Amino acid sequence: MKSIPRAEALQISRQILKNAEEERIALTTDAISLLHDRYIGDDPERKASLEEERIKSELQKAFCAGAQWWAVKHTQYCMWRSDVHQTEKEAERRYE
Repeated sequence: MKSIPRAEALQISRQILKNAEEERIALTTDAISLLHDRYIGDDPERKASLEEERIKSELQKAFCAGAQWWAVKHTQYCMWRSDVHQTEKEAERRYE
Protein backbone atom coordinates (compact mmCIF):
# COMPACT_ATOMS: atom_id res chain seq x y z
CA MET A 1 0.00 0.00 0.00
CA LYS A 2 1.35 3.40 -1.01
CA SER A 3 1.46 6.13 1.64
CA ILE A 4 0.76 9.76 0.81
CA PRO A 5 2.69 12.74 2.13
CA ARG A 6 1.51 14.17 5.45
CA ALA A 7 0.68 17.61 3.97
CA GLU A 8 -1.50 16.02 1.31
CA ALA A 9 -3.24 13.83 3.88
CA LEU A 10 -3.98 16.90 6.03
CA GLN A 11 -5.36 18.77 3.04
CA ILE A 12 -7.63 15.85 2.14
CA SER A 13 -8.89 15.46 5.70
CA ARG A 14 -9.58 19.22 5.94
CA GLN A 15 -11.58 19.06 2.70
CA ILE A 16 -13.57 16.09 3.98
CA LEU A 17 -14.35 17.93 7.22
CA LYS A 18 -15.33 21.07 5.32
CA ASN A 19 -17.67 19.10 3.07
CA ALA A 20 -19.22 17.34 6.07
CA GLU A 21 -19.78 20.68 7.84
CA GLU A 22 -21.40 22.17 4.73
CA GLU A 23 -23.70 19.14 4.47
CA ARG A 24 -24.60 19.39 8.17
CA ILE A 25 -25.44 23.08 7.81
CA ALA A 26 -27.52 22.37 4.70
CA LEU A 27 -29.41 19.57 6.48
CA THR A 28 -30.01 21.76 9.53
CA THR A 29 -31.27 24.61 7.37
CA ASP A 30 -33.56 22.23 5.47
CA ALA A 31 -34.93 20.82 8.72
CA ILE A 32 -35.63 24.27 10.12
CA SER A 33 -37.38 25.25 6.88
CA LEU A 34 -39.50 22.11 6.95
CA LEU A 35 -40.50 22.67 10.58
CA HIS A 36 -41.27 26.32 9.90
CA ASP A 37 -43.43 25.43 6.91
CA ARG A 38 -45.23 22.71 8.84
CA TYR A 39 -45.96 24.58 12.08
CA ILE A 40 -45.98 28.24 11.05
CA GLY A 41 -46.71 28.26 7.33
CA ASP A 42 -48.75 31.26 6.17
CA ASP A 43 -50.80 31.56 9.37
CA PRO A 44 -50.54 35.25 10.36
CA GLU A 45 -51.40 34.48 13.98
CA ARG A 46 -48.57 31.95 14.29
CA LYS A 47 -46.14 34.27 12.49
CA ALA A 48 -46.98 37.04 14.97
CA SER A 49 -46.58 34.64 17.88
CA LEU A 50 -43.18 33.48 16.59
CA GLU A 51 -42.00 37.07 16.15
CA GLU A 52 -43.18 37.93 19.67
CA GLU A 53 -41.21 34.98 21.09
CA ARG A 54 -38.11 36.02 19.15
CA ILE A 55 -38.35 39.53 20.58
CA LYS A 56 -38.79 38.15 24.11
CA SER A 57 -35.76 35.93 23.61
CA GLU A 58 -33.63 38.86 22.43
CA LEU A 59 -34.73 40.98 25.40
CA GLN A 60 -33.88 38.16 27.81
CA LYS A 61 -30.45 37.71 26.23
CA ALA A 62 -29.79 41.46 26.43
CA PHE A 63 -30.91 41.53 30.08
CA CYS A 64 -28.54 38.68 30.98
CA ALA A 65 -25.66 40.21 29.01
CA GLY A 66 -26.22 43.53 30.79
CA ALA A 67 -26.23 41.87 34.19
CA GLN A 68 -23.02 40.02 33.38
CA TRP A 69 -21.39 43.22 32.11
CA TRP A 70 -22.42 45.03 35.31
CA ALA A 71 -20.97 42.24 37.47
CA VAL A 72 -17.62 42.41 35.70
CA LYS A 73 -17.55 46.22 35.62
CA HIS A 74 -18.37 46.69 39.31
CA THR A 75 -16.79 43.63 40.93
CA GLN A 76 -13.99 42.82 38.46
CA TYR A 77 -15.25 39.21 38.48
CA CYS A 78 -17.60 37.25 36.29
CA MET A 79 -20.87 35.89 37.65
CA TRP A 80 -21.13 32.48 39.27
CA ARG A 81 -23.18 29.98 37.30
CA SER A 82 -25.88 30.11 40.00
CA ASP A 83 -26.03 33.91 39.59
CA VAL A 84 -26.36 33.51 35.84
CA HIS A 85 -29.21 31.06 36.41
CA GLN A 86 -30.97 33.55 38.73
CA THR A 87 -30.49 36.29 36.15
CA GLU A 88 -32.01 34.09 33.43
CA LYS A 89 -35.02 33.35 35.66
CA GLU A 90 -35.46 37.06 36.38
CA ALA A 91 -35.27 37.86 32.67
CA GLU A 92 -37.97 35.26 31.98
CA ARG A 93 -40.16 36.77 34.71
CA ARG A 94 -39.71 40.31 33.41
CA TYR A 95 -40.22 39.53 29.73
CA GLU A 96 -43.06 36.99 29.81
